[in-house]
Amino acid sequence: MRLVFTVAVSIFAAELLIMIGFHFLPLGPWIETFLDSSALTLLLAPVLYALIYRPLVAYAEAVELVNGRLEENARNLERDIHAKTVDLQQANERLEDRINELRQRDAQNALLSRMVEVLQSCIQAQEAYQIIRQTALQLFPGWHGGLSVLSASRNILESAISWGNSGMC
Repeated sequence: MRLVFTVAVSIFAAELLIMIGFHFLPLGPWIETFLDSSALTLLLAPVLYALIYRPLVAYAEAVELVNGRLEENARNLERDIHAKTVDLQQANERLEDRINELRQRDAQNALLSRMVEVLQSCIQAQEAYQIIRQTALQLFPGWHGGLSVLSASRNILESAISWGNSGMC
């Protein structure tokens, strides 16, 4: 608002000075109009330059500087977001691996618990050997192995069962 008032007062003052000056000169209407326009332009150009053009240029430069900083900040933010996304994806993969590992252990613990419950109900060793064999096949898929027990004389290990597809046990 102050700018508008300053420009209006400047135009009024310049036109007033010009008209007072022309009042004392005998000029034709066309020459007076041309000189009035020219003088008004010459008097107002520095005022308009100082009050409007320079501030607008300074404002435009400031806006350009701020936009440059905003673009740089946006690039940095995108880079940081990408880095954090990669970090989060890696952390998520580690968590998924850990969850799978814990699920596998939980399944193994449940299998062993079932085996213990069933073993407690066995009356003969052969029943227990078959339960152990079935559990071992589930606990160690793709592996082969066996269970040996001490003989009654306690000096020889005898193979009680084997599992897997190798003929070694």
